[in-house]
Amino acid sequence: MRLVVIADSSRPVAVEVGADVVERRIDLGADTGLSRPPGAVPTLWTVRSRAEGGAFDGTPAEASALLARHAGPTEIFDAERDVVPLLRAALGADVPILASLHGRRAIDLPREGVFAWKIARPVESPEDMGAVLDEARRLAADFSAGRGPAAFVVPYGPFGVGLRVVCAAIAEGAGIDPFVYGVANDADPAFLARVPHVPALSMLRDDLRLGEVSGRARLFGLVGRPPSRSPSPRIHNAVFRHMGLDAIYLPEVDVDADAAMRLPYDGWSITTPLKEAMVGRCDALDASTARAGAVNTIVRRDGRLTGDNTDVGAFELVVFHRARSAGTVGVVLGGGGFARAAIVALRAQGLPVRVFGRGRARATAAEFGVEFGGEIPDVRGDEAVVVNATPVGADGDLPDAWRRFTVSIAADTTVIDGPYAPGGQPGAFARAAFRGSRRTRAGGEFLAIQAALQAAVFTGLRPVATIATFALKARPSLVLVGPRGAGKTTVGRLVARTLGRPFVDTDEEIGRVAGRPAGRFLADEGESAFRALEARVCARALARRGAVIALGGGALETDATFARALRDAFVVHLVVSPIEAAARITADAVLRPRLTSEGDLVTECEQLARVRGPRFAGAHARVATGGRDPATVARRVERSWGISIARGN
Repeated sequence: MRLVVIADSSRPVAVEVGADVVERRIDLGADTGLSRPPGAVPTLWTVRSRAEGGAFDGTPAEASALLARHAGPTEIFDAERDVVPLLRAALGADVPILASLHGRRAIDLPREGVFAWKIARPVESPEDMGAVLDEARRLAADFSAGRGPAAFVVPYGPFGVGLRVVCAAIAEGAGIDPFVYGVANDADPAFLARVPHVPALSMLRDDLRLGEVSGRARLFGLVGRPPSRSPSPRIHNAVFRHMGLDAIYLPEVDVDADAAMRLPYDGWSITTPLKEAMVGRCDALDASTARAGAVNTIVRRDGRLTGDNTDVGAFELVVFHRARSAGTVGVVLGGGGFARAAIVALRAQGLPVRVFGRGRARATAAEFGVEFGGEIPDVRGDEAVVVNATPVGADGDLPDAWRRFTVSIAADTTVIDGPYAPGGQPGAFARAAFRGSRRTRAGGEFLAIQAALQAAVFTGLRPVATIATFALKARPSLVLVGPRGAGKTTVGRLVARTLGRPFVDTDEEIGRVAGRPAGRFLADEGESAFRALEARVCARALARRGAVIALGGGALETDATFARALRDAFVVHLVVSPIEAAARITADAVLRPRLTSEGDLVTECEQLARVRGPRFAGAHARVATGGRDPATVARRVERSWGISIARGN
């Protein structure tokens, strides 16, 4: 699998974006002759015709001539079917050419002249999702059986983002080396408008489990229109990772209720405006969902669709025992599906309910037989719980009347804000409430609570609820450093699994890129070549967010790696004595070539500790490993990382 970052027109692309290949779209103005820094990754040069969704109006011969201008020892070329033979004649037999097809048309796939075919398919409906997965599996099976060339599918369009992960896994499972395309996090909006529905590479890797699931992974996803880009994929995929499940949760798609049910999912999260409409699509409802008349979770089991409402359960957890005294009430702002769940939960806790809002809120209050307080919320001094079940505040603004209401809420009132800002950050209602109420639950935090309950419905297993909350907040990566034998890989895997985070071992990545174990590459090529490749691999790893990264013992000797790790991640030094490190290295079945000419391994470890000690001393935290089992060390690392995230470091 090769990660390809689509270059932003004429802007230079730093190695640190974490890609294996940089694609430069000549048809979008990338033919600028930009120089690349030393150690830059290969370039994939592309000319996409208008017939296949690009901007090039010329002939195949003209496209071939544009591509051929960039011939070089590390260049790769993307050529459409009619361009391939012309470009092969111009470049010779050894230059790598990726043949490509975009759109819906069928085409035979000749093997001659190319190393693989990229089949880019639009995915604009639930039916397209099933068709693309079927085609990817057919191409993989044909290649495995010797009936066809290496060919992989790249889905694009509004339903195609998450399918890139599954299609890449299908190809890899057949022994095909797929290209996975994405953009840099800081790509210019004007450029993104020219390549719509292309995800960031970081989203594919860190939120959508790229490289972690098989081509048969179970599919789950969000349908509806959340207030902003939902953090649900990051949360649910962290839970699936923690559980060790071959499953992926896909980003939201805006469809009607009928189309939602045609998606090839095993489970759906339902958000506005579908929570009430989806009730009628379920074969069975749990009791609280039936009372609410709204569903936020549907799971497919044995051909039947069962509806649940984990908003109700989350409300009950948050408001448990919140009635301060006789006569206190629960206040609900709004009348939609989220408001209905709040009313059911508040009444289950013995709280009378008062509803504020416009016509829909009035109708909901009448349906449930609760008090309607009017269109504009006001504080009456008897509020035990206040729930904002409207979109108000999601865009960062609050009407003056709402702001006056929010800041007047008593400090011991529980406030739950449904909307959230991008990334799950608090909306304007929650931010205003924080100033008055000490018991405010922002939208993202509430989302994480109900997502943990929802994951239990999806899987039949009950995850640790803190995984979902941690996934919402865990943005800086954790980097483990220390000498060989410190336990970075063992401890890192434990931490990553416990907290539901991606795990990266830079020595394993070196082995993947080099095509042989890192130790063998070091022994065969020498330390200079090893450190150069290690620097590239570390730059790619450190471009990630929220991952657990085990850096090779000498990685911090490279100044750029050292500076990047301290700037962008939380670095923990695993401390081990030279004697214990030598004992662990000796007992390890993995090849670990000697790094010095010292006569014995203990002396070598002592010498390396003196050389690397100043760099290790710059870590943000230290955890001793001597005499401690890996699980104990992992718990101490988790505690340090969690404290760092809570403090905003």
